[in-house]
Amino acid sequence: MNLPAPLYRARRTAWRDGARRAGERAIPEETAVALTYDSVTHAVMMATPDDLQDFAVGFSLSEGIIASPADIETIEV
Repeated sequence: MNLPAPLYRARRTAWRDGARRAGERAIPEETAVALTYDSVTHAVMMATPDDLQDFAVGFSLSEGIIASPADIETIEV
């Protein structure tokens, strides 16, 4: 599966020490992520498409949906 890159590199111009300087800035790109349990969507959140499995486990733990990562049967990204 090809997920989009989590960062977009944008050109920028900055004024530093009385001079104009060109450079680059990394901008995180977010996408809507639906967290679904037993075929029911529990939440839709904006997140970068990086480390989605860790995000899902952490969300599930913090919301009390699971007591342990061992409680998860499958994760689909």
